[in-house]
Amino acid sequence: MNTEQELTVSIYVIRKSFATVAEQFNLTKEKAPTTQHL
Repeated sequence: MNTEQELTVSIYVIRKSFATVAEQFNLTKEKAPTTQHL
């Protein structure tokens, strides 16, 4: 696995890990934007 593949897999795992919490609190990208937009 190369670095890009590892990053892709890591991002997937992180997003899946937080999905249940986000669903529980009704969070969406639109409702809880990140600082990436600054």
